[in-house]
Amino acid sequence: MVNAACGEQCDPPGPGTPECNYLCQLGPAPALGTRHFSFGGHSYSSALGTSVPIADLEGAFDLVGGAPGPDGVAPVTMSGPVYYTGPILGGAFGTLCFRVTSCTGIVDCVGGTAVGVQLVQDSAGPGLQNNPVLATTGLGGAGGPGAVLLTCQQSFVQLPPGPADCTTTPYPPDQTAYYTTGQVEGHYLNGNPRIGTGEISVTGQDFSCAAWATEDGPGQLATGFLVEEDPQAGDTANANLLVD
Repeated sequence: MVNAACGEQCDPPGPGTPECNYLCQLGPAPALGTRHFSFGGHSYSSALGTSVPIADLEGAFDLVGGAPGPDGVAPVTMSGPVYYTGPILGGAFGTLCFRVTSCTGIVDCVGGTAVGVQLVQDSAGPGLQNNPVLATTGLGGAGGPGAVLLTCQQSFVQLPPGPADCTTTPYPPDQTAYYTTGQVEGHYLNGNPRIGTGEISVTGQDFSCAAWATEDGPGQLATGFLVEEDPQAGDTANANLLVD
């Protein structure tokens, strides 16, 4: 019985254990370890589009990668709370503060998992409706080696201009947010954008399982969030791109 991916170099004597792992070696693969993801990056709004960031982001968190299974897919977790921030247009409009409480997800070390995300909200025209945001994951084509999709509990606030401490300010209750190396796209049904299109799309970059524990290694994470009835811009679709 020949392993189709690895060939004779990892040909077990028969079905069952020991199994060939994704590295073409007998036995279980080792855990990936901890990636200290210290990032910059940008926040974008549909009011200005993705050519003009509304904020330069800064923060860090640790992504703990478990042992990949025979299919090359490993669990990934992040424990918080952790915070990241960005002054809006240089601080003229205040500061964006994000609190990420926890994340769970996967990294596909061999590729093949679709990790695209879409966020849609029915705004029902002018006014604050607070209809639910509908999220769909697993979109797009097969992700490459190192594709990541995380499901997180997160909250954010916008502080007024002036000194800002995102670690001590009150936050609203957490909501589910998705971080992906694929594309994240957000838009409204029956939207009321007063500036811009009310639509946005950004794309992350795959990690490398071989360099998982290397700070400043490959990997960018994209996430989206919708803000209904912004005082200046109306309904806006927003996205963050975190770049290690």
